[in-house]
Amino acid sequence: MECNKCDKQVLTSTHYKTGPFTFLSCCVLSAFCLWCGCCLAPFFKDGFKDVSHSCPHCEQVLGVWKREKGD
Repeated sequence: MECNKCDKQVLTSTHYKTGPFTFLSCCVLSAFCLWCGCCLAPFFKDGFKDVSHSCPHCEQVLGVWKREKGD
């Protein structure tokens, strides 16, 4: 993809961030698995988090993929 800030052709760097789906998953898991602490798993697994894509040269955020219920 081409970076809008530095105008270079780049392969984006990805960073995982806690989003609304992470908190929703935690709430659902806490209803069923509160006794063993499994409700905290979404905060440690990247599969429950949003993904931020940025330029590796100038660190400009190029896009964010937000996880939703069906993803």
